[in-house]
Amino acid sequence: MAKSLKIYLDTSIINFLYAYDAPQYQAATIDLFDNYIKTNYYQTFISAFVIDENRE
Repeated sequence: MAKSLKIYLDTSIINFLYAYDAPQYQAATIDLFDNYIKTNYYQTFISAFVIDENRE
């Protein structure tokens, strides 16, 4: 069985989901979430700082 890749997301990546003024980045980020993160292709990690920063 192959090991899954691990990635760390910072706030910039998450914020690109809402980057209506940069549709190319938003589309790429949505693709990342829909096709790689939600499907568990990558083991995804974030820090408590990222969670706190995105609550504001």
